[in-house]
Amino acid sequence: MEQVVEDNLEELISRNLVLVGERSFDGKVLRELCPREAEKEKFLYVIPRGGQADLLLLELDLKLLRVLDIYFLHFDNFPIQLLEMVHLRYVALNVTYELPQSMSELRNLQTILIRGPLESPLLSLEYWRMPSLRHLHSSVVCYLKNPTIGRKDLAQTFTPEYLQSLSTISFSSCTREILVIMPQLKMLGIYETEKDYIRGVSAECLANLHLLCKMETLKCSFYRETRKLGPRWDLKEMAFRCLKSLLIESTDLVHWEATNTDNFPRLECLVLRSCKSLKKIPYGVGELPTLSLIELHYCSKSAEVSAKEFEEQVEDLRVVTRSDV
Repeated sequence: MEQVVEDNLEELISRNLVLVGERSFDGKVLRELCPREAEKEKFLYVIPRGGQADLLLLELDLKLLRVLDIYFLHFDNFPIQLLEMVHLRYVALNVTYELPQSMSELRNLQTILIRGPLESPLLSLEYWRMPSLRHLHSSVVCYLKNPTIGRKDLAQTFTPEYLQSLSTISFSSCTREILVIMPQLKMLGIYETEKDYIRGVSAECLANLHLLCKMETLKCSFYRETRKLGPRWDLKEMAFRCLKSLLIESTDLVHWEATNTDNFPRLECLVLRSCKSLKKIPYGVGELPTLSLIELHYCSKSAEVSAKEFEEQVEDLRVVTRSDV
């Protein structure tokens, strides 16, 4: 989110809507000046709470708008007026309807934030044809479409500076076809749905994650009654070389095998939630020189003990535990 703010701020600075040289002189004036000038140029419009959303979007000429945050507004159907805002860089929607495929034509969009519940969990967006898209986030679990493009065109779908963060998507969306066109992805949030659990796609999903060579943050939540990760997770040759933060939630994992530091050479933060069957933190993780924080929420006592042992042995390592008792 910080990067989104920085990008938007830099754009405002480049358009002289933020006067950086005078920021320390009168911050209040600047805060008032930016919205006023942006609204004057029709880059920004603040919709008052309590207004009739459909009428406002119909009556206002917002074709030059770049930022649209209507999280607090309710629409019975997708506001088609949004499709005319071809300069949009950021959009936040409170969605109870299906997003149309035509939204993919907003080629300048960099950030899409969706708050559910969705009418359909399948996103019809052709995200692979949105060349500026950097951040796609949903508060509810979504299913992504597989790219409908030829194999030889995959490499040209995204340029290196694009899609960087994606959440929350289903396990079954982590196919090779989807992940291979996201080589620059740094943050991923995945959730195992009941449908994923029934189909048994967890192991395949985890195996495909090695395609994300630049991933720094992984949030992985399992279906609460799952047995699909199985009692043992052996990373073997699997390595997450850029991963800095790892969250694993709600799994029946008993034995986690990681015998060396090559699996997570840059890991800084490990968070385990509701991993009540896990016997212990693997030695290969505990001795990571970059690891500075381990959090265990509602995990087994033996896992807590192993984490505390690492805290005593490793300088500058902090362990935080939280249990039912």
